[in-house]
Amino acid sequence: MKKYLGLLFVVGVLFQAVYAQDAREVVTESFSGTRVLSNHSVEMLPKRSLEVIIAHKFGDIAGASGG
Repeated sequence: MKKYLGLLFVVGVLFQAVYAQDAREVVTESFSGTRVLSNHSVEMLPKRSLEVIIAHKFGDIAGASGG
């Protein structure tokens, strides 16, 4: 009985591995832009488009004394 249960498990795992990634979907706009907070995202700009990013990065507000 254990032999048949093990065989059924192996066949189920192999069947899952073969057919699990069969669906192909095109995913667009994972993020709304090319930046997430101040880091890069996986989005690419479409052809003939322009994106202007103005990023301000300030140092320690309190200064060397710690405020």
